[in-house]
Amino acid sequence: MDFVVHVSTLIEREGKILFVREKKPQAYGKYNLPGGHLELGEDVVAGAKREVNEEVGFNVEMAGFLGVYEGASDNHYINFVFYAQAKEDDVPMPLEEEILDCHWLSVADIEAMDDTVFRNAKRIRLIIREFQQGRIYPIHMLHRI
Repeated sequence: MDFVVHVSTLIEREGKILFVREKKPQAYGKYNLPGGHLELGEDVVAGAKREVNEEVGFNVEMAGFLGVYEGASDNHYINFVFYAQAKEDDVPMPLEEEILDCHWLSVADIEAMDDTVFRNAKRIRLIIREFQQGRIYPIHMLHRI
């Protein structure tokens, strides 16, 4: 078992949230927020920006921090989740090696979807619920030392 640090970003535009569908065999076709593994020595904010750029081609500025989500499966993971707003002219360009496609989904769309379509439904639904409750924290809560 490894200890893995992930970074993800909830990207919003006009009340919809950007989801990617994974191409990796272990999660093929599953909906997830754009994100991935933090690289050794990488700042979590920089890692989240890099992952968004790599997976959907956006250059985002993080507008907030949604929280840290922890869990275990094959590995123990910690997921730092950020919030960003897409620009009106941002068009998702999925990374061909890792992402099948991208979808803008409303909260109603997400709530209507079966848990089996998500990479980790429990985590996704918790993030969305807390986001709807306005739990967006300032980035300066994170300190790099």
